[in-house]
Amino acid sequence: MKRSEIILMFIQLPLDFVLLLAAGLSAYYLRLSDWAVAWRPVLFNLTLASFTHMLLAVAVVWVIIFALAGLYSTDPNRKLLGDLTRVLLGCSAGLSAVAVYVLFRQSPFDSRFLVVVGWILAVLYVSFGRIIMRGVKAVLYRSGVGLRRVALIGENNGTETLMSILSTRRELGYRVVGV
Repeated sequence: MKRSEIILMFIQLPLDFVLLLAAGLSAYYLRLSDWAVAWRPVLFNLTLASFTHMLLAVAVVWVIIFALAGLYSTDPNRKLLGDLTRVLLGCSAGLSAVAVYVLFRQSPFDSRFLVVVGWILAVLYVSFGRIIMRGVKAVLYRSGVGLRRVALIGENNGTETLMSILSTRRELGYRVVGV
């Protein structure tokens, strides 16, 4: 595994954690916005400090669920669609964990809006983070950082086509060193 891929993999976990916190805080402030209050008055006394305390615990659990869902896999050839599907799965499993916790705690949670909108924003924010990281990886590849060296074997049109594609599309992450 290339050093650049290891660095990007280690950046991904704290980035996901920060994006989960941002999703929760966005949901909190969205609930307290003028249009949301006009739509339905706020009936809970959940302070930002107590919400942030709960949010930190939930984000840690969600990152663990993300790891179990395979989002921090070391496979350099993961497909973006597969990652986004796993993000949806991980966020949904995290939402389920929160629902089970609230169910067994036997005290009503103050706002269903925070839970549902937090889940939606978490899916969007973490997916956006994955897309940005994929873009950063492509930019690094285009600049020659982290390219895998490959040697192509064969002397036919397919080999020439593959060599042409790999030579012109550096964002794929390969540099042809020989044929």
